Amino acid sequence: MKVLVTGWSGTLGTSLVPKLAAECHLVLVSRRSVVMEKLPNAIFLKCDYSYESIRMAAEGCEAIVHLAAQRNPEQWLTNVALDAKVFQVAQDLGIQNVVFISTRGVYGLDSFHADEQAEVNPIDNYA
Repeated sequence: MKVLVTGWSGTLGTSLVPKLAAECHLVLVSRRSVVMEKLPNAIFLKCDYSYESIRMAAEGCEAIVHLAAQRNPEQWLTNVALDAKVFQVAQDLGIQNVVFISTRGVYGLDSFHADEQAEVNPIDNYA
């Protein structure tokens, strides 16, 4: 399975990508900066997160794991626009498997042991 992972260099992505690659999934990884890391079964692409660059990266993928976001709370509109582009690309390419992951910050400062049943208590506008 070929998977596009956006925002792989964050806390969740750096844990997820090696596991996907180790399971022999072809992982297509995008992020803004140049990538030096080497992983088996992983292709690293520089991506400016424009619709066109996301679409090009997603060609031939069966799934998208969307982790990319700006951490600055004032960047929420940028994040929403990026989310919309990722979902539009998925729709346009017929990719039916999209995993959208936010931040554990939605559960508050002590969110290390939070799960889906935990009460929502965002720490800031980013969360």
